[in-house]
Amino acid sequence: MKQPLVSIIIPVFMNELSLHALYVQIKNVIRDEQKTYHFELIFIDDGSTDHSYSELKKIQRIDTQVR
Repeated sequence: MKQPLVSIIIPVFMNELSLHALYVQIKNVIRDEQKTYHFELIFIDDGSTDHSYSELKKIQRIDTQVR
């Protein structure tokens, strides 16, 4: 049976310094449920002028669940 998809939408605005910690916390929460569900993490950057987008791209390169 195919795993149901769970999309987690995360708004981002000027969060460069906290993005990695947030990502790690989310991954820890969903870790035990990945046998039952397929997760995708959708980060929406709303025009940050810091390096939030660059941080998101770094995370995306190491995790295929990140959109």
